[in-house]
Amino acid sequence: MRVQRFLLLRRRTDPLLLTAAMALIGVLVSIGKGLFALLAVVGVVHAIIRPSSWRLAPPAFTIVLAAYVVWSIGLSLLRGEGVDGNRLLSYAAIELACVFLPLGLFFVRRPLDAMILGARIGVVALLIATPAEFWATGTRVGLGRNEAILGFIAAAFGLIARLPMERPPRILPNGRWWLYLSFVPALLSQTRATWGIYPIFGIIDLIHVWRRVVGVGDKRSMVALAVGACVAVAALLPMSDIVMQRADQALVEIDRYEQTGVASGSVDVRMAMWSSAFEIWREHPLIGIGHVGKMETVADRAGVNEAQVGQYTHLHNLVVDEALNSGLIGTILLVGVFVVFIATVFLRSRSTMLRETSVVFVLLVFSYGSFHGVLLNEWMVTVIFGYMSVTLTDLRHKQLGARLRLKTGQA
Repeated sequence: MRVQRFLLLRRRTDPLLLTAAMALIGVLVSIGKGLFALLAVVGVVHAIIRPSSWRLAPPAFTIVLAAYVVWSIGLSLLRGEGVDGNRLLSYAAIELACVFLPLGLFFVRRPLDAMILGARIGVVALLIATPAEFWATGTRVGLGRNEAILGFIAAAFGLIARLPMERPPRILPNGRWWLYLSFVPALLSQTRATWGIYPIFGIIDLIHVWRRVVGVGDKRSMVALAVGACVAVAALLPMSDIVMQRADQALVEIDRYEQTGVASGSVDVRMAMWSSAFEIWREHPLIGIGHVGKMETVADRAGVNEAQVGQYTHLHNLVVDEALNSGLIGTILLVGVFVVFIATVFLRSRSTMLRETSVVFVLLVFSYGSFHGVLLNEWMVTVIFGYMSVTLTDLRHKQLGARLRLKTGQA
């Protein structure tokens, strides 16, 4: 009886743990990462004492992600880079935790719903916390941490929160508008690399509403379409000025760098880093040179820009960083993780919303990762791989449930 009571208790508490983990991560509270880790540890325990629980893990995604993690960790250890100061091992450990996370969600009937609910709570909390900090400081908002990290978290949470729940609470209902609420903290963080997803989904959502207006003639949809169009225009006008200003500044830096070869801004320093990194990668294409000491090597190769490049701790580009860390093999495995994720979503889900959101989520990772170290921070790594793992676990649960109902019906 005690075991049965414990299992029944787990069915109630585990979804709450996942929801709380997401909500706390949304406002960058470290306890959230601890709760995610706890669920992963539970998964490790299940893997040992109940090996059959592996059937709950999405097979292709688990295999590719495990292969990428083993390659990254194994290569780093074989190079003798050690554990102290090796941040690459920390991030790989989080990714390894997401391999076991599906097993830790054994008693969560609808894991994606729990994650969506946590994301909605996180968006609401950000809507309160970020304007308050901006009002108090008048500067970029980061909630005590890096502003770019907060900007990514806000955008990612907006994407997850817009997904429909099967049984949403009344005070946190389903709606595409959750994404646009997250634009407030993303805007206050002044993280321009995250803003691109909002006009993309603005167009997609307006098309959906337009189809309802044309097909059904829904008056509420007509009003929503008119309001949405007005909001889109009002938002795009100031954003276009910011984008054009930023683009002009980038062109000036690029032109100056091409003429003088000296980097002194933001874009041209990245160009100098990437150019030096590419030269080094060509000498070690398959396995790269590793994470520890990478920036010193790149800075030494940067010539007159050595001092500028040496100020950075990573290469501010997802692909370039991975190519030097783990080589072409590691980069292929990493890209393979995202490809398998998208392919599985399209194969296992008929939800247009989930398909659209998952594609744009990956687009956000790579667009943001084109200028920032998106996989070189524990907050972002947890959200990225956590979302993919939970989504595919939810689809796996539904797949196995459908098979069970089919067998029961045939019997």
